[in-house]
Amino acid sequence: MATKIDVLRLLAVNRQAFWSITLKNSADLMKTIVNEVWYPAIQPLMKVEGFVGALVFQPLTEPIIEHFAKNGDNGLGMDYTGGPLVTVDLDFQWNSTSGDDQILSIEEDIIAKSKTCAESRGLSHRYIDQNYACIKRDVFAGCGPQSKARLLKVQ
Repeated sequence: MATKIDVLRLLAVNRQAFWSITLKNSADLMKTIVNEVWYPAIQPLMKVEGFVGALVFQPLTEPIIEHFAKNGDNGLGMDYTGGPLVTVDLDFQWNSTSGDDQILSIEEDIIAKSKTCAESRGLSHRYIDQNYACIKRDVFAGCGPQSKARLLKVQ
């Protein structure tokens, strides 16, 4: 249960950064990401003033992916026949600009290492969740070349 101090600490946060990747569903891969990538990477950040880190696994089931095309074309370029997917979203918050470089570097490294783990198991997917993507990412590329061209045209 959150204490009053915990709540006040969260309200004081004024820096935030998101990153996202998508993987094919695998409990073993998610376990590896948590234990071998995420947890070791965030240890140095525990000393950063106001640091709060969230690692979120959001399922994209076959019915959800199929629903993307319910009213016509699937603008995200996703195909449900490949099985369920999981978006891995990082949300880091902290208080001071002095933590920017360290935190952003670690967040980017977590994504890179997670992607490498997924690729080595044949579980990587190109889609990037636009709601949680870092500004550096080309989210339209994650939709595939045809969808990217169409999305850029109507942007």
